[in-house]
Amino acid sequence: VVTMFSEALRKLDENTVNYMIDELKKERDEAVTALAERDATVSEMNATLSEKNAEIAKLKAQLAERNK
Repeated sequence: VVTMFSEALRKLDENTVNYMIDELKKERDEAVTALAERDATVSEMNATLSEKNAEIAKLKAQLAERNK
């Protein structure tokens, strides 16, 4: 009876550990997805800033040309 009880506890512990590992993997995957989404947003913002910087440079050049 003690052996059966010990085996049942061992199996319960194993199942608990496996569950915890699965939950941590799920959390990690969600964090990776969130970071990828943020990276995409940052990339879009950088592209927009580059476009705006190019437009500013163009306008500065036009202004300098007018001021000659």
